[in-house]
Amino acid sequence: MEHFGVYSPIVSRKKQKRIWIHAVSVGELQSIAQLVQLLSKNRNIFLIISTTSTTGRQVAEKLYDAYAKIIYFPIDFWPFVRSAWKCIRPDLILSVDSELWPEHFQRARRAGVPVGIINGRLSKRSFHRYCRMPAIARWLWRYISFVFACDADSARRIGKFLSPPAKIIAVGNLKCGRQPHLPLEKFERASLLHSLGLPDFGPNGKATRILFGCSTWPDEEDLLLQALSKIRAMDPNWHLVLVPRHAERRGEIVALCRCAKFSFCLRSLGEPQAYCHDVAIVDTTGELSELIRIGTIAFLGKTLPPNAGAQSPLDAVAAKVPLVSGPSYDNFHEIMNSLHRDGAVEICPDADAVKATLLRLASDEVTSLGMSAGMMRYLLATGKTAQIIYKHVGNMLKSQ
Repeated sequence: MEHFGVYSPIVSRKKQKRIWIHAVSVGELQSIAQLVQLLSKNRNIFLIISTTSTTGRQVAEKLYDAYAKIIYFPIDFWPFVRSAWKCIRPDLILSVDSELWPEHFQRARRAGVPVGIINGRLSKRSFHRYCRMPAIARWLWRYISFVFACDADSARRIGKFLSPPAKIIAVGNLKCGRQPHLPLEKFERASLLHSLGLPDFGPNGKATRILFGCSTWPDEEDLLLQALSKIRAMDPNWHLVLVPRHAERRGEIVALCRCAKFSFCLRSLGEPQAYCHDVAIVDTTGELSELIRIGTIAFLGKTLPPNAGAQSPLDAVAAKVPLVSGPSYDNFHEIMNSLHRDGAVEICPDADAVKATLLRLASDEVTSLGMSAGMMRYLLATGKTAQIIYKHVGNMLKSQ
């Protein structure tokens, strides 16, 4: 019923300002963690966080149930939005990643409530599309009061469509401002490995090492299986964890494992009966950020043709797992280039180069440690974005 604007009463203390944050995807929800923690420490602020999907709701409750009221976002149609606003009565609206909701934002303008975009981003492709229909673009952005842009280029592009007196400031990408994961304790690592049907020690008594496929796409799983075969010829302690971007592709990946004569374990089948499999297939949703912590080296999905654009590298970065990428990463161009400059990722021109690089890193601990250190430098440099946004939001609420 919440999708239709029907909510249980939302109770907050007197004089508390209500901030309504809307995040659609799991990645968007994870990206606001530091900002939510900062806002929740302010006793004068009450947080409402909305999402659209069942998976998003589960993630939001897991991450933020102690800090905020978690709800479903209403369908962006006037009777449902009107009903939601009567119940929620926000003092400030924050939308994550340039998600534009015309009826929701129009309701905010009628109520005199500022609307802000955090992680504001406009790619070259989207900018050119907007430029073909500038009147519609300006109509979509006309309700926005302020934008915290990911970078100067996005700020410049978005600024073309904002109506005065809207403000825009380039503060950085909240997705980059993740807290680095603490190293896993031995029992934690063993528990995660066992939950995937993998051993914590190899046949020679040394610790299991993991080649990790992050949000993989078609053809990339086959490449990683080939890489595993070559790596295992040097060191039998290696195993493979595959996290496909689309869990429904499990059948295709199972067929590849059988063809390569690797034993496998499907995550969706529940607790495995044995811890001796070669490959773990994580055909569930929302577990990448936790499971990547067992990785030794990782490959970034959707970066090899015919796939293009890349999935987010930031789960691997937060876990400080050395990362190898193909040549196509347009969706995260700025982030990947920054990581490359810091020596945190290796970007390869083709599939053969990816396999060669994985094989090299599997036996080159010095380089791997250097890449992990580069990731730590990157996290420290980008960790201030949430604090900047929090400061601006606090000043804005004081001025109301």
